[in-house]
Amino acid sequence: MNLPQTISDIFGAWKAVPIFRISIPHEPLSVNRIYRRGRGIGLYKTKECKEYQDYIRHYAKNAIIFKEPLSGPLALHYTFGFTRRGRDADNPIKPIADCLQGVVYINDKQIRRFAVETIVSKDTPFVLIWGGRLEETED
Repeated sequence: MNLPQTISDIFGAWKAVPIFRISIPHEPLSVNRIYRRGRGIGLYKTKECKEYQDYIRHYAKNAIIFKEPLSGPLALHYTFGFTRRGRDADNPIKPIADCLQGVVYINDKQIRRFAVETIVSKDTPFVLIWGGRLEETED
């Protein structure tokens, strides 16, 4: 797998073996837009969130080459291309991590290390995820 230098450096420092790359042509959805509070029902996922997560799953299923979700400790590198400045780097992580469960990995608890990078990409928003298996586990 041909990795950009920054990804190679990060995964090397983490002692992680790169396994997948998922590229999604969509504006990252903030965690602030995934839940709403309903009367008598508590928190629920918004329609926008469900559609976004279906979209992410579709791209993930087409990008990965393994048939079963990965097991064991994992490392992820997220790059978010936002259409405007000032977006929180960590807000899009949870909606993506949740919807990749059962597709890319068994449970998002397997993610032991992650890094986030953001850029402004006015014309073409995107989400790019590099993932790898950690060679060493930390308890």
